Amino acid sequence: MEHEAMPLERKKKTLKKEKKKLKREKKLVKLLSLLQDEAVQLLICEIVTQRQTGDINCRNSSKTLGDFQPSNDSVSCSENKRKEHEDSSMETNNLQERDAQDRADNLKKENEKFQKEMKAAQDRADNLEKENKKFQKEMEAMQGKTVNLEKQLQMRFAEGWQLFEEYQHVSAHTKQLLTHVFARSDFPSFICGGAKTESLEKIWEVMKEYELKEDKTDRTILEQLFKYFMKLVNQTYKTENFALIEPTVGDNFDYEIQSGDKTSKTQGSISCIRLFGYKNLYANKIVKKPLVHVE
Repeated sequence: MEHEAMPLERKKKTLKKEKKKLKREKKLVKLLSLLQDEAVQLLICEIVTQRQTGDINCRNSSKTLGDFQPSNDSVSCSENKRKEHEDSSMETNNLQERDAQDRADNLKKENEKFQKEMKAAQDRADNLEKENKKFQKEMEAMQGKTVNLEKQLQMRFAEGWQLFEEYQHVSAHTKQLLTHVFARSDFPSFICGGAKTESLEKIWEVMKEYELKEDKTDRTILEQLFKYFMKLVNQTYKTENFALIEPTVGDNFDYEIQSGDKTSKTQGSISCIRLFGYKNLYANKIVKKPLVHVE
């Protein structure tokens, strides 16, 4: 029991010490709070001033915060603080004004730069507009020339114009087969594309393909195109360069100058001419043998 009582006494003593320490801390907090009061600050300023001049007396020590009246020195100290505060505020305002002025100057410079860029962009836009108008005029003039050229071509190639209009109605498959001949859809391209030696071969091959399949699709217009463009090609030479090969029914079949279809005999007489051929007169050479049926 005696050993248990000893720790209890120590705890009580420790508790008393803690209470005293807490009271001291509360007083210290209260003192710190008072020191933040402006009147207390003025009182301290006056005491320090009087101590420096040796005029402090016992009555001053009995003054309380309630009846304290600041002296001239304390007022001077307060005035100095006020002036310092005003100077600091003025300097801060000056800094803010300079900063605002700098921002305004920067904005002005940026605005001037932006205005220059806008003017340059507007100048470019105006130049583009002028170039576009010039281009439109040139296009209109070119279109007018194209129209006039087509009219002249229509008058010069009247038969070709008629075939051109008829060709617009051929099957899509035929147009696909002749894509490399008639690459564009205008009349001048139609004439220029067809009036070539390689175009004659292509048109003839398309006719043969249809004939072997016994398909009469577009046969008439294809035959007309071939004969018309052969005439145009011949006009580019001093004398005719190409001529048709058209055997006569009843003639003996000759495999060297004629080609028989799949059901033809190897010997015999020609019973049907399925497709004419053509030859190069200048080279004296058969370009395409006529396709015939032999009985």
